[in-house]
Amino acid sequence: MSTHRFHVVPMGDAWTLRREGATRTLTRYRSPAEATDAARRRWGGACEVIVHDREPQRDARAQRRGLDALAAAFGVTRVPGGEAAS
Repeated sequence: MSTHRFHVVPMGDAWTLRREGATRTLTRYRSPAEATDAARRRWGGACEVIVHDREPQRDARAQRRGLDALAAAFGVTRVPGGEAAS
């Protein structure tokens, strides 16, 4: 079984879920937690979800703490600064 990689990327006030390498968004969510949960429900253990930070951030430390906690809770990788994962 292959592993799918997805990126949760901020877009305006929403968070989008994109399959790695795709230019189109699968769908939009209100929070990174919703997007991560949707990917996990759809693809279960056969997916890896990478959550990107918003930039610029009003309260960078609080945002990082929140995303770090989300990443730890869901067992996902967080990419700081919205940079693309390699």
